[in-house]
Amino acid sequence: MHMTFWWDTNIPDLLFYGCNISSKGWLTLTCLILIALGILFEWLKLLQAKQKQRELIIRARQIRTVCPSSETSTLISHGEGTNSQKPSLFVRTKLLFCDACLWINIHVLGYILMLVIMVYNGWLIISLLIGSGIGYFLFGTQFIKITMQNFQTVRDTFCYMNCAEADLTNETEPIVEPSSSHCSSTSHGHTEGTVVVCVHPEPT
Repeated sequence: MHMTFWWDTNIPDLLFYGCNISSKGWLTLTCLILIALGILFEWLKLLQAKQKQRELIIRARQIRTVCPSSETSTLISHGEGTNSQKPSLFVRTKLLFCDACLWINIHVLGYILMLVIMVYNGWLIISLLIGSGIGYFLFGTQFIKITMQNFQTVRDTFCYMNCAEADLTNETEPIVEPSSSHCSSTSHGHTEGTVVVCVHPEPT
């Protein structure tokens, strides 16, 4: 077993016992297969990002159903539109199954590529680098775009939830300075009247 880089075209027992590469033709074919596996690995990462995006969209719809805005709170309170946003058991099972399959495939393929790199053959490592580079060139931009869209979905969902809660409660937190006893009147824009807040110093 080699522990340093080597450049021989004869590679015995590649990953499996008896899988020997004894000619330049077989080495070329092996390098092409590794290039394809490198591209496939990047493509699977893109599919996983798309799968996460579908799950986030479903979760966002659920949050919008549980925490509606002020305009749609009346409709939701009467039971309209609640069931339409709830995913069915089939949809949830399908998402879980696809997520598990992608996770298994990515990790198994990643371990295989790692074991190939541990052979320390220079031709095989160069092939994997070329395949990963081509895969990133083809799918890297889409992967970054989907990742940014996922962050945008999470941010918009939590912002929507916080704004909806503020619209439903119409409450603001008064700024309290623990200095001396005083009373202040705070007027709210969404409610009538004033709220009197009294602050007393703690006994020493």
